[in-house]
Amino acid sequence: MHAIKFGTEVRQYVRIQVVGKDRVGKTSLVRRLLFLEKGEYGGKSTDGIDISRKCQIRNSDGDWIVGEVDRKRKIIERIQRALNKQRRTEEPVSDMSPPLPPKENNSLQNSRNMPKNQSKEKSFETKTLETNEGAQTLNNEVQYTKSTYDPVAALYANSDENKLYMRATKEKPENNDFNLRKETSVSIAVPAENLNDVISEKDDLTAKMIVEKMNDIIWEAKTEKEKNTSEALIECGIWDFAGQRDYYASHQTFFTPHAIYLLVADISEDIKDINYDGNVDYNSIGNYIEFWFDSIHCLCKDLSEDELCPPIIMVCTGTDKVEKDKDWKRMYNEKVSTIISKQKRADHRRGIYFISNTHFLEEDIEEIKRLRAHISEIAKKMKYFAETVPTRWIQLENVLGVLKGVNKNNVCSFKTIQQLADRMSVEEEELLLFLDYQHKIGNIIFFNEIREYIILQPEWLVKCFRCLVCDSNADKRDFNVICPTAFEKLTTTGELPDKLVDQLFQKEPDLNFKAYKAHLLNVMEKFDIVIKPTFRDTSNKACHISNSYYLPCMIEKPSPYTSIRNAFIQNNADVAITPWLVFEFEFLPLAYFNHILFHYIRHFEVCIESIDKSEKKAIYSGKAVFFLDEFRKFIICFSHNAISLQIWEWGGVNEDTHDIYENVLNTLRNAIESIRENLSHDIPYTIKAKCRTGDYFNKAGRKSLMELPMKNIYMCEEHQQTHPKKEIEHVWLKHDVKILKLPEKEGEAKEQGENKRQKGDEERNKNVKILKLPEKDGEASKLAEEQQQKRDEEWNKNDMYEKKPGQNGLVLIVNFPFRDHRENRLGSEIDVQNLTHFFKEELNYQVECTTHDMTRLGLQNYLKKFATTYLEENSKDYHSFICVLMSHGNMDGISTTDKYITIEEIKQIFKNHPGGQFSG
Repeated sequence: MHAIKFGTEVRQYVRIQVVGKDRVGKTSLVRRLLFLEKGEYGGKSTDGIDISRKCQIRNSDGDWIVGEVDRKRKIIERIQRALNKQRRTEEPVSDMSPPLPPKENNSLQNSRNMPKNQSKEKSFETKTLETNEGAQTLNNEVQYTKSTYDPVAALYANSDENKLYMRATKEKPENNDFNLRKETSVSIAVPAENLNDVISEKDDLTAKMIVEKMNDIIWEAKTEKEKNTSEALIECGIWDFAGQRDYYASHQTFFTPHAIYLLVADISEDIKDINYDGNVDYNSIGNYIEFWFDSIHCLCKDLSEDELCPPIIMVCTGTDKVEKDKDWKRMYNEKVSTIISKQKRADHRRGIYFISNTHFLEEDIEEIKRLRAHISEIAKKMKYFAETVPTRWIQLENVLGVLKGVNKNNVCSFKTIQQLADRMSVEEEELLLFLDYQHKIGNIIFFNEIREYIILQPEWLVKCFRCLVCDSNADKRDFNVICPTAFEKLTTTGELPDKLVDQLFQKEPDLNFKAYKAHLLNVMEKFDIVIKPTFRDTSNKACHISNSYYLPCMIEKPSPYTSIRNAFIQNNADVAITPWLVFEFEFLPLAYFNHILFHYIRHFEVCIESIDKSEKKAIYSGKAVFFLDEFRKFIICFSHNAISLQIWEWGGVNEDTHDIYENVLNTLRNAIESIRENLSHDIPYTIKAKCRTGDYFNKAGRKSLMELPMKNIYMCEEHQQTHPKKEIEHVWLKHDVKILKLPEKEGEAKEQGENKRQKGDEERNKNVKILKLPEKDGEASKLAEEQQQKRDEEWNKNDMYEKKPGQNGLVLIVNFPFRDHRENRLGSEIDVQNLTHFFKEELNYQVECTTHDMTRLGLQNYLKKFATTYLEENSKDYHSFICVLMSHGNMDGISTTDKYITIEEIKQIFKNHPGGQFSG
């Protein structure tokens, strides 16, 4: 059928994700959305994720149509729309055209009918599922063909002459119109010589089922061609996420920017002032609201819009539990706004609704209807997440549907799908695009990086995850088969031995877990849920890879920092403790904690603490201790919107220490940048430090390089006393230079820079007039010498700088990435990298750098502070100074975040500082 093979269609699908704290009524809300007054629910809380696909949204008026969705009917309607689209672009053809006489022995096309580029290809032969001769058949057959065309080019080119036939016998229909049947051919065939290799008896039966099902669909689409298909119903999937924190690590697998989020909160829980301790605990509903807004904000791809995506609708339940005074809704709304409005994340919000999940009053039903209509309105505004895809993908969807129905398969190998797609002339590249799209709309779970298996039923993966990752509620664990001591060890140390894995999966015996155990654990490793660490004991000598997986998110009891430190240091006075290095984020989702922790577990050896002859792996809830080198260990701690690191040094400090500090800082920074890139998340952060005796989770006392005063001391707000500035500046903050990972190949950075300069020179030379050089020998060089001599005579010797022993050059690089702007400069980081490398490695300059977006006044203050510190107080240390400012700009000046600043204004800041050695 031409309309299927060569057309395109607009696919629409609405995905709704329901999130929030546990026991706030998320599951009840889903039932109310689907069934209104009949949606009462008094069951258990969600275990993992529940997925409902019983809803469609009518495009014309936004009404919700609830009930089982007839997948076959949906495909028929899509084919009918494709046929209607084709008819509108073609001349009318009579349905009474006489049938062509059948040809003999034409199951293979004659070679002279093939294109020249096909004549040398391998021959194909017919694979007949039901014995019947004749390529052109009458009423009892539908032909499935394969052609040798390019699958992408075939969308726009007709290659019917290349068809080779694979037929499936069908019961004779009542309609005897030959031309109708003739048009219903689609492609499936295999190379003759590979036939026995790729088609087992089971595969052959599956292929036959695929052919027969597609045959039925096409026949019904053709016979019902006069049926009105103008009323479009958009499929809708509702994902109900469990609210217990134990699940949050696995929830990230199913989060997507292509969805509408409903954030549910219980209005009876008071929104208190948000306080955080070192255990990253959530003590109020306000903590959860902030957490979910931050997590969803990470999925945002464009921060320049006034309304950010994904959209978030707040739904406040429990209205029957509170006293309703005159302004109760407004007051609650203001409390929510206070929590989220301080940052850009507030722009995800699309409204707030108040309902009761236990009362079925008319006002509650009307509020649910308004919520439905608002969801439909948002979905329509977003064009129902529409994407244009090839109509030939309908055949691939049919393949998935059959595979899901065969013995209720949950998992299918990629090789099986690839072989079936190959029979339809779908190349691997197109197949991967199709699978990615099906993953996006939640129809399957597929990861290109680990493509061995395709998870046909997302619910199956949900059940697998919740076998391992869930709370210890007796209703969710079968403690009759679980070893109590092994489970206790899991919740205290995170250790997940292989035997315990098998025991936990007995909770869901229908999962057929053993058959896919390795792949499932690979998926969980990919998403930083489980890992096998490398451990090193306290002697710093023995090192081994764990035989068990570790599941850090299951560690329940927090371990205080002081007890961990005392377990390793044990009052040893010869141990030096560095100040805290703190990466402070505007917002930091809980999933990032796992990603950073797992990054360190993969790249460093985990220490083992020894207390009273007992040993314990140094992985804790939100903390871990790692081996840095023979004389050093370091601890990394996670707190609200911050990652903190501290080094413990045995044997004092040597001359190489500061290089180690710089490497540690850049290792953490590069890890964060790598995660940001992989997840496509733009999460701003500031590098800070605080005194060694301070609490890592306490914001008070943290200082960035820009926040340090000019004096040699600074005020620590946590201890309400002054500390030496050198303590935090020389250990950490002076290394706050934005350096990305250099190219691995030697000389690659220089080559990239040279190519860039050469291209720039070529562009400039297009508009430059080339002067003709003097023709006589030596005339050019003589002229150049005279000009140089004249410049030397005019040179003011008072402006010459003399380089003294021990002096270095100083360069300041100020880069504006404009992270929150439409015209951002995030790619400029490679220029910062190259400049830093050039000045530091090639010219031996001291490099100071900042990559923070600043206002005009902020930039002026920063430059003044820099000039005072470096060009007055420490000017004797430098023989020259260079300032590099990287930003947008025009004739009015250089862009800051609010106004322009001119070059002259910048020069005046550095010029003729009293006491300095620079004349400017």
